[in-house]
Amino acid sequence: MTKSSNKRKQSPEPAAVLPPAIAAALAALKAEDNARELRAAEHQKETSAQIASLQEEVRSMKEELASVKSTVKRIDSIITQAGPVYTFLGQLYSSRADTEDSPTPAPEVQPKRRKTHTQSASGNAGLHLF
Repeated sequence: MTKSSNKRKQSPEPAAVLPPAIAAALAALKAEDNARELRAAEHQKETSAQIASLQEEVRSMKEELASVKSTVKRIDSIITQAGPVYTFLGQLYSSRADTEDSPTPAPEVQPKRRKTHTQSASGNAGLHLF
């Protein structure tokens, strides 16, 4: 209960002195105040339950994260230990893939040179007619 409601309960009830309409309004206000306090207490219980649920969820997630980190460390350790083997296999696969996937290179063909007038005249002097 709030301090203001505690003070009201400590003071003598003026209902006998007040007119009936005011006494009824005062009683309605007190009832409304009590209802608010009950709703606030219920809301606090619900909030506390939600907090507890979230804390449990966080704890569970932390455990799961620790498990994942442990698994990652084990995988890293295995990779480190097997690194040279993977490197060798990777190189082997790469060289094998290069020979299997690529077509045989065509032999280099030198382009034919056209003989100039001077080359043909000097090389075939008897056959050249001018």
